[in-house]
Amino acid sequence: MADKPPQKDLGQRQKTGDTKVDAPASERIEVVAARIASVQKLLARPGADAEGKLFARFMSEIHPKISLPKTSQYVLDAFSSRDVTAEKVSLALKGNPYLQQAFYQVIESVGKRTEIPSLEAAVVLLGMQNSRNLILAIQLQRTVSRAQPEWTKEGKLKTPAADFLKYALKTEELLAANPAAAKEEYADLGFSAGALFDVFALLANQVEHKKKVLTLIETVHAQSFKTGMIAAEVARAMPELTYRRLFFAACLLHDIGKIAMAILDPSYIDFLDACTKKELPRAVRRYAEAKRFGVNHSVLGAVICYGHTLFSPFSRAILYQHEPFLLSTRKKNLYQLTALISLSTNMASNFKKADKEDDPILALWKGPELKDLKVTPKALVQAVARVKV
Repeated sequence: MADKPPQKDLGQRQKTGDTKVDAPASERIEVVAARIASVQKLLARPGADAEGKLFARFMSEIHPKISLPKTSQYVLDAFSSRDVTAEKVSLALKGNPYLQQAFYQVIESVGKRTEIPSLEAAVVLLGMQNSRNLILAIQLQRTVSRAQPEWTKEGKLKTPAADFLKYALKTEELLAANPAAAKEEYADLGFSAGALFDVFALLANQVEHKKKVLTLIETVHAQSFKTGMIAAEVARAMPELTYRRLFFAACLLHDIGKIAMAILDPSYIDFLDACTKKELPRAVRRYAEAKRFGVNHSVLGAVICYGHTLFSPFSRAILYQHEPFLLSTRKKNLYQLTALISLSTNMASNFKKADKEDDPILALWKGPELKDLKVTPKALVQAVARVKV
């Protein structure tokens, strides 16, 4: 009698998702029962918020602080274009006497000049990027931290502006280090999208569990940047994609809602860890998240993006990132963007340098929810081969 093929253990079957046809009925029931028990255990833990109080707290405690002042929005908008000029930056300063005074103080402290003939000349002397960083750093402190910048006796900022813009500058540097990415229009919004992580880093410093939240921010940014780089390669095979300037920023911010939830509820980080350890499918995780916390992170992410001029055009893509098919018949262009985010997220979460079009990993990348997305297996294999992260 021929030897029977070895049977995979239950844990392996759960991981690969091959319990549908080849597994005995009793084992399939056992897997489903185990997953139901895992979800019930997550929902039974302290901190469940089925009434939606977390969303109400988000709107009252966080949302007012993440709405950047007009000056910051103007500066970010100016620098999202490659033809930004010193004149545009100086216009942002002219309507803000507080920033003007701080700007001149910095100019004098570095020994540039004691008399500045104009704001435009001051911007040139300090440098375009340094001017941008200074304006944003001061306004982030005042808006998010509700604090005034501290100065040394010599008239210098005690905390350099760059220290408040860790993720904005990191994103900009990573894109600049990639020659192919640096030339593309989607890179123009990289700094601005990264700056939103800095906003939440400042908020995280105000809570007792800040170390865990700051670690989560680091993780989310790294994974989201990887998602954006994958999307950049997949986009090459999508000539019909119209939102080419927006997709990277959308990918970078697709999980920003998780950070907001973690700031409001320390148990959310433990919830994420438990879902990862139990290898729960994404749909199950989203169900458990909504039942326990009263809202999904994609909803908060959409609200966050909607409140910013540069990101509002893709706020609905953030909302429907796990259900792009809901947009396929009504908003074709928005569907393409949303589906690209969904696909790139799947690829980043199950990253592998596949070399064959029949590799099982492709089924995890392009699942049933993406059946309407016109991207061939060959294009996906070629895209992932080009990814450098």
